Amino acid sequence: MNEIKTILAPTDLSTFSAKGLVYAAYLAKALSAQIIVCHVVRTEEFVGHARLLEKAITASKVEEQLGYLRDSHRDLLHEFTKRHLPPPTTEVVIKEIVEMGEPDDLIVNCANDNSVDVIVISTHGRSGLPRMILGSVTEKVLRKARCPVLAIPCHEE
Repeated sequence: MNEIKTILAPTDLSTFSAKGLVYAAYLAKALSAQIIVCHVVRTEEFVGHARLLEKAITASKVEEQLGYLRDSHRDLLHEFTKRHLPPPTTEVVIKEIVEMGEPDDLIVNCANDNSVDVIVISTHGRSGLPRMILGSVTEKVLRKARCPVLAIPCHEE
C-alpha cells in the first residue's frame, strides 16, 4: 500500500457530504495528509443559468455571469468547509476546487490531475427507483476511479 498524502473529499454542500468531509479531515490529521475539497456545479445548473441569460444579454455578459456563478460557489464552498471542518483538524492543509460539469467525471478527473491517493465520498442513503434510474455519483466514482474510494454511509435520520 502506498502512503496516503492527498485525500479528495467531494461535496455537494449538503449535510450528507459534510460527514464525508469530517471523516476525510480526521483521516488527513492522522496521516499528515492534505485534503482537496472539490465541489462540482452540475451541468444543469450552469446551462440553465446561461440559457436564461442568453435571452437577455450578450455572449460576453453570459460568460461574465457564469464567472460570477463559479465565484459564488467558491464562496459557498469556503464557508461550508470552515463550518464543517472539525476543530482538531484546523491545521490540516486544505485546497478548495470548484468545477462545472458532471460530478462523477470531474471528481475522477480531479483525483487523477492531483495525484490523489484516496477519495473519501459520502453516500446519500437513497435507495429505490430514483437511484436505480439515475445511478448515484458515489457509485459512478467507485466504478471510474483509479485510486481507492472510501464511501462513508450517510442515512437520513
